Amino acid sequence: MVLEDVRSALPRLLDQLQAVDMFFHDDLHEPDHMLSQYELVWPYLRNGGSLISDDVNNGWLVFARRHGMYVPALQNIQRLAALRKG
Repeated sequence: MVLEDVRSALPRLLDQLQAVDMFFHDDLHEPDHMLSQYELVWPYLRNGGSLISDDVNNGWLVFARRHGMYVPALQNIQRLAALRKG
């Protein structure tokens, strides 16, 4: 268990793990905060891995647009949504 601000803990944890199969975001639901976590995690997500988020919003749409997955990302706005890498 890590009891620390996600902005400092997550980068360090990802560096230690080197790769993840799944990331589930259910933290602060502000678009900029969510987008920054998606962008941080994405390079560590293995091909075939899943990025999952609760209460998706404009941060999710911006992320999906940047990574060429805009259409599938629209299906569950303001709900639980997932994107698969690769």
